[in-house]
Amino acid sequence: MNRLTYNDNVSKEDLLTRYQYKNVYEIPKLDKIIISLSLKQSRFDRKQLPKLLLASTLITGQKAKAILTKRGDASLGIRKNDPVGTKVTLRGDNALNFIDFINTLILPRVKNFEGLDKKNINIPKSFNFQINNALAFPQLEMAYEQFNNLGPINISIVFKNTNEEDIETSLRNLNVPF
Repeated sequence: MNRLTYNDNVSKEDLLTRYQYKNVYEIPKLDKIIISLSLKQSRFDRKQLPKLLLASTLITGQKAKAILTKRGDASLGIRKNDPVGTKVTLRGDNALNFIDFINTLILPRVKNFEGLDKKNINIPKSFNFQINNALAFPQLEMAYEQFNNLGPINISIVFKNTNEEDIETSLRNLNVPF
């Protein structure tokens, strides 16, 4: 049973008949989750890159990669190959565990949380949302002084073989609150 897109109580045959897929390969599948992080201020200091890499690693449990600028901009004071943030890509069981972690621990801790917006579903194959307070993660809350100037955390959930309705159905089966 493919647990990447639906609960254990739904089988592939049920999905084939319910949504009238022609074969098993048309069933939407979770491909990856991309988590990106940056600082609040627009001017990024190279000395703060290790702190940002540490925060990304603590959140995901996987080594983070630095994102570098491709070209400079004198008006913003950015040079070519300056770091601007970090990125982590989760796949397979790590992605499923992260979705469960977000649903059970992080989203209930977000202030004034009323559910995620369906408008954030991008037509090709992804669902994007942002957690503005990085200290909602218990791993970062313990070292408040070190991580208090982190910017919003951008999370992108990418699917294979999907359209907009399939993404929404898959996210509901993964218990993502709308």
